[in-house]
Amino acid sequence: MKTTATSSLRLGEPGAAPLSAVLAWEHLTGPELVLGAAVVLAPLAIGGVHVASRIALAGLCLVAFAWRAWRVHAAHAPLRVGLPGLIAGVVLLAAMLQWLPLPAGLVEAIAPASAEARRLAAAAAGVEMPGWFPISADPGLTALAIVSLLGFGAAVLTAANLRPHAAVRARLIVYVELAGLATLFVGLLHSLLGLHGLYGFYRASIPLDGSFVTTFVNPNHAAALMLIGAVVAFGEWLSSARESRWHLFAGVVLTLGVVASLSRANSLLLLVSLAILGVGLRWQDADAPARRRYLRLIVGVACCAFVAVVIIGPQRWLAEFASLGDKPFGVAQSCWSVGADLARLHLGFGVGAGAFEAVAPTVMPDWTVGLVAYAHNGALQVLAELGLVFGVPVLVLVLAAVGRSAVAVRKDLVAWSALGALVVLLLQNLVDFSLWMPGVGLPAAVLVGVVIVSSPVRKRRSVRVSWPTLASAALAGLFVVASLHAWAERADAWQGDARAALDDDKPGRVALGDMLLAHPTDHYAFQLGAILAGRLGNGEAASRLLVRAQALAPAEPRILAERVNELAKRRGDLESTWAGLEELAGKGWQSLDAAIAIALDQGDDTRLSERLFGLSPEVARRGVTFLASRGHVAAADSLREWAISRFPDSLALYEDLGRRWRELPDHLERLDELATWVLARSTEDGRGADWAAVAYAIQGSALSRRGDHRRAWHMFVEAADLDPTREVLNLLDAGREALAMREYDWLDDALKRLSRLDIPDASVRADYHQLRSELAAAREDLRGAVKEMQSAIRYRPDLIGYHQRLRELFLLSRDEVSAARTAERIDALVAARDATRGRELPKKAVPSPPPGDVLHRDDVSSPAAP
Repeated sequence: MKTTATSSLRLGEPGAAPLSAVLAWEHLTGPELVLGAAVVLAPLAIGGVHVASRIALAGLCLVAFAWRAWRVHAAHAPLRVGLPGLIAGVVLLAAMLQWLPLPAGLVEAIAPASAEARRLAAAAAGVEMPGWFPISADPGLTALAIVSLLGFGAAVLTAANLRPHAAVRARLIVYVELAGLATLFVGLLHSLLGLHGLYGFYRASIPLDGSFVTTFVNPNHAAALMLIGAVVAFGEWLSSARESRWHLFAGVVLTLGVVASLSRANSLLLLVSLAILGVGLRWQDADAPARRRYLRLIVGVACCAFVAVVIIGPQRWLAEFASLGDKPFGVAQSCWSVGADLARLHLGFGVGAGAFEAVAPTVMPDWTVGLVAYAHNGALQVLAELGLVFGVPVLVLVLAAVGRSAVAVRKDLVAWSALGALVVLLLQNLVDFSLWMPGVGLPAAVLVGVVIVSSPVRKRRSVRVSWPTLASAALAGLFVVASLHAWAERADAWQGDARAALDDDKPGRVALGDMLLAHPTDHYAFQLGAILAGRLGNGEAASRLLVRAQALAPAEPRILAERVNELAKRRGDLESTWAGLEELAGKGWQSLDAAIAIALDQGDDTRLSERLFGLSPEVARRGVTFLASRGHVAAADSLREWAISRFPDSLALYEDLGRRWRELPDHLERLDELATWVLARSTEDGRGADWAAVAYAIQGSALSRRGDHRRAWHMFVEAADLDPTREVLNLLDAGREALAMREYDWLDDALKRLSRLDIPDASVRADYHQLRSELAAAREDLRGAVKEMQSAIRYRPDLIGYHQRLRELFLLSRDEVSAARTAERIDALVAARDATRGRELPKKAVPSPPPGDVLHRDDVSSPAAP
């Protein structure tokens, strides 16, 4: 058996060319150039996650592979595949089996959950059960997964079959480095320009303020790419000629990028990767100069990371690591739970490659973390999507490939560093899903090719390409068919068609049955179907589809809100309606707002609103905010007084009352009385500094109304020092008093204290940025003032005053175009506000408070139950 040794590929050996010669381009070929372009462009194309970019990137990789396969065939050489190539083939065959239509009886036998989903979808849509259908729960998503798999596999095989020359392998490493550096450069550009949207125009579904905005929505994914780039850069530098500095520079810069991303997992894995490089040097029996270079590398990386942490702010890093076991870990556990449940329910053949997100809502216990589109654990993801039949062999093959590669390349430091980068990436994907994104997956695929080409060649892991024309045509045909299917069934296409039909009042032009059978487990498809059926006048079908939608996503708040609203409009079983309303109210603030809207829409019947607002002081306060934001000020005041009678010991309600009274010109004396009353209650048993802090804040409001801003400022600062739980609001008030006095140093001090605090509430964070804008404007930093005002608007886009302030800043900056656009937005907001306020609430929409003054009622200590 012919074996090609790997020693000829090692850099830094006697006889090997110096790096300046290795990086020369005389050995560059077309397939390598196309592959390199795909690797560098993948992260720049917003991670390559969109359908169009995934198709384009996979197409580039397939072109590179077909081109190289022809050259290999022309040279009468075998095509190197290796265990990773076998893994890609197994996964691709599994996805194709899940994607292709099979007889209904066969699917019923091997994937009963998939057959049951099709049967229920057909029954809900009122159409016949199809005789042939795929195993996949969403064939369109599986077609897109096939496209991605073709791209990943082609990238692996292209990299593995390029010319076995040191220059080629070095350039493959450089492509990965360039991908990470380009991502980091865009992130730095975003930071310098103050952009919170990718490239300044792409708005993510989550707010990116405070994040290191790169070409990825999630900084952890960018950190994963920079991590593997840093590892291979260090490995190349340690094994190359001393006079070469490029790889050291790239590795250090990418290390700083990992630290700047505030990614805890990737920062810890960077230390693991450095240890892996040390093991590689030990196995290589490195000489004393190499060991000294490794020691200098460790010290240098540690110093650079320390400087980066100091520049970023030690408090931010300490806060990130302090929360390691808190919410982020809880979110990961929620995702793991969903992945495990899907793997258990679809044990045999899985839900379908790429179809995880379509089926996940059926087993999601709540919606607090949003849609769980990935399991955030690679092993669970594979088992859930491919099932035991294909998933277990794939995972076993992955472990075997890592083990055999470790033995094969242990004497080759460059290949060892590539394998180390892949290992830390696999570890990172035990808590993430970056490997599923082309922006990270394609650079990783190239590193897999580097490991393959550095391993000994064996015939049994090679394939003789006898018919490259037929093979190329088969791959091209599969790619074209899968791409067309994925493009036609992309979410924005079929959902856009349904919305357009509704907007045009032509719901009949949507083939409802086809849409639902194409997405039998997508709750949103059935939700849209219910709306379409309702527009067609088929109330029975609409109700049936809505029931199915809720069964597919029992915890999804919007569907539950529609169901509860339907029950409330029927005015039937009060207990059933209340049970749904109570469940809806417990699913987060947006769901609570929906529950409040339903409760207030019952005319003069206040039974639901009394029960809802009687759940807790927090729910009642949310109801007050809900009413006030929609212009129903009198109803909000009435509800607040009712809530105080219902919850007489709720300090937050008295705090809200003080904030409301300071807005009323004839309530100045009442503010004093309220402050005295709350301060007196602070001396009672069980009450302490928090009641005193609220009393000081209320007194500060009274002083501010009298124009005594200096004493008011001291009151708010004292309140902030007394009660850390209310520190944010009191510091904001102190900042406003400092602004009124034009004491900008005092305002700056308050803002610095606020910058160290967690401000999760969007409205409060908007106020924070508004004060920062005022400070910047006072210091004649109009650019900074505009930036901060735009940040405030991102958190509260509904506040007209914020837009007016932004327009004034644009005018001061002589930016007439932006000022005109802001004026258009103001007109639209005013029109929307007037339309919302035109609808009056019934007189008894909210429960009525008991008669008498809120501070002097006889029943204030023993309220009646609602």
